[in-house]
Amino acid sequence: MKFRQNWIFDVFINATSPVRKGFSLAFLLFPLFCEAQRTKPIHVLMLGDSHMVGYFGEHLQRYLHQKGAFHILSVAIGGAGSYTFAAPVLKNTCCGYRIRRTWADDSIGYNSPIRVVSGALRANHMAIGNSWNKNLDSLLQYWQPDLIVVELGNNRIDNHAGLIQKIRAVRPHSPIYWIGPFLRPGLAQRVAGIQKALKQDNNALLIPAWDLAGHDTLASFHMPSAKARKASERLASRICDTLHFRQKGWFFSY
Repeated sequence: MKFRQNWIFDVFINATSPVRKGFSLAFLLFPLFCEAQRTKPIHVLMLGDSHMVGYFGEHLQRYLHQKGAFHILSVAIGGAGSYTFAAPVLKNTCCGYRIRRTWADDSIGYNSPIRVVSGALRANHMAIGNSWNKNLDSLLQYWQPDLIVVELGNNRIDNHAGLIQKIRAVRPHSPIYWIGPFLRPGLAQRVAGIQKALKQDNNALLIPAWDLAGHDTLASFHMPSAKARKASERLASRICDTLHFRQKGWFFSY
């Protein structure tokens, strides 16, 4: 399976004249969409592994912040899989973690650092998240996310369905955008594992990521900063575009 970045163009070219007019109007109005969202900020919760701990997570949060009125809380645990976040207690047991938080009205420039609420560069086997009782249930109740972004599946194919079930127990209707795994060995199996779990949820969507950055590394921060910046900018645009189409009631299969 391969994500085709020109899928919107193909749909436009093959559409009838009235549909083309509708697409044209949508694209003309799109710059107004994120601006309109500023009247009601969207709470976004991002859960991820060491990609999110490192440069990629930093840049992704910055670009999402710049594209819309989002309150964003990011919880990233190095070495994490879905089982990590579905466990009774969230712990830093592998290789560090980062919790970042930004508000919609924060002034964040192109190179501004994203505020780290708490973090560690190495494992200390301690529980994380004192503000929300150190588990995902409390985190969801604390942040009340309108949108959940999950960036997992790069390390292990484990409890994806259990994680979704845990999210749905607290946030039954919030869309889940699952960022597909990065390009690394076993990609097809990783993607299939995520798709199998998402297939059971009508409000969960896979956002492909393997076409954005090429092969990553196994270093603690994975992609170098310049590469992570480019990949995260593209992915932030893809998330914002998808959010736009879903809110308008437009669903596409790709």
